Amino acid sequence: MRHLFIRNNNIMNLDKSSFVLVLSLSLLGCGEHHANVQTVSRDAVQQSSESKIQNPQTPSPNITPTPELEVTFGKGLKIVPKTVGLENQRRRYKIYVVYPHIEGSKSVGILKLNRRIKDLVTKQYQWPLIPPTKEDLRHYEKWPGVFDSVDLNYDVVLATDQLLSIYFEVYSYGIGAAHSVQQSFTGNFDVRSEKPITLAGLFKPPGETFQLHLKLLPRRIV
Repeated sequence: MRHLFIRNNNIMNLDKSSFVLVLSLSLLGCGEHHANVQTVSRDAVQQSSESKIQNPQTPSPNITPTPELEVTFGKGLKIVPKTVGLENQRRRYKIYVVYPHIEGSKSVGILKLNRRIKDLVTKQYQWPLIPPTKEDLRHYEKWPGVFDSVDLNYDVVLATDQLLSIYFEVYSYGIGAAHSVQQSFTGNFDVRSEKPITLAGLFKPPGETFQLHLKLLPRRIV
C-alpha cells in the first residue's frame, strides 16, 4: 500500500511588539558575540522563485523491468517467443499473443512441454473465436468501433538445469463490458524429468499434509 505524506507549512504572523521582544531577547542572549545576519532582498527572492519555475526539476523516470522472452538454459535448451495474431473486422475481434517455445531438443518430454504451454495459452483466446450470439450482434450495432480483444505476454521467471518457471499475463476485453480484465497464471516445469510441476506432485503420497496445505493456502494469499 502506498502512503502519501503531506507536509503543511504553518506560517506564524507576529505583530511589531512581539517581534521587538523576540529580537531583544536574542541580542541579550548573544552577549558580546556579534550576530552574523544575512539580508535577502525581495528582488532576489522573486528571481529565485522565477528560476525554479522556469527550470523545474526533471521527474525521476519510471523504470519498468523488461520481460525475459528469450533465455538459454539447461543443456542446450533455449526459450524463444512465438506469436499469434488474429483479427476479423466482421466478427469484431483482435488477438495478439506472445508465448514461449522450447528449442534445442526433440525429446518426447520437451515436445509434450511445448504442447502443454501452447494449450494453456490457446485457452485464453478461444472465446472471441466462438460464433456471435444475438446479444453479441446487438452489441456490434451499439458499439460499431469496439472489438473483443485478447493480449497475452509472458516472462521467464526462472530457467535452470532443474527448473523452469514462466509467468503469463493476459488482458482481455469483451464488447459491452465496463472495463478490461487482467489475469495471470504460471507454468512450472521439471527440466530433468521434462514434466510439469503440480502442487499434488510435491507430496508423496498426497495425504493429510497436502489437504491441510490446500485449506491454509487461501489464508496465506493476501
